[in-house]
Order: sequence, then C-alpha cells, then structure tokens
Amino acid sequence: MNINQTNMTPGIIFTGGELIIRGRSIPEDAVRFYEPLKEELKKYVENPLAKTFVKIDMDYINTSSSMVILEMLKLFSETPDVQVEWVYEEDDEDIKELGEFYEEFSKLSFKFIEKK
Repeated sequence: MNINQTNMTPGIIFTGGELIIRGRSIPEDAVRFYEPLKEELKKYVENPLAKTFVKIDMDYINTSSSMVILEMLKLFSETPDVQVEWVYEEDDEDIKELGEFYEEFSKLSFKFIEKK
C-alpha cells in the first residue's frame, strides 16, 4: 500500500512488516481516510512477520486522526517484536507528548527520535 502525501493527509507506505506514516493528518474524515490502511493492518496482524517496524513522523495530527492512529497502533499490541519509531521536531512538545500517550495506551515500546 502506498498513499501519496498531500497538504491535508500523510504519506503512507505499508509493505509487509514495515509501516511508515509521514506528514500531517488533517483529513475531513479521518475514519474514512485511514480505513483502507486499518483493514490491511488487521489482515497483517493475523499472520505477522517475525519483525514489524512502524515509523511515524508527523508534524500535525488533528483530534479525529489521533484517535484512529491510536486504534491502529493498538492492533499491534499482540504482535511479537514490534519496533516503533516516533519522530518529532526538536521544539514540538505536543507531538512528543502525543507519542508518549500512544506508547502508554498501545502497550508498545517506542523509540523517540528528535529531529532538528
């Protein structure tokens, strides 16, 4: 799955055991936008690869997108060996704190990467 980034929606790449979401997420209907990815993730977690890598590098996430992204991360909670990288801008405490929230409620272990 490959979805090109726009001004309103993130770029998404999901190939096998690797998921990358990058950009900003302010679609008019977040549930509808993320539904195809969510369905692919549901299929993947039924028979995951030995290692799964998730990288989220977002500069803005609206509230409706935030809840959908958390739901998707929770799908990985029973998947063995999931590595999550949460990338945030150096001074963006809101995005960093959102990642910390996701880490706590998804039961996944995050690696936080600060970019300058």
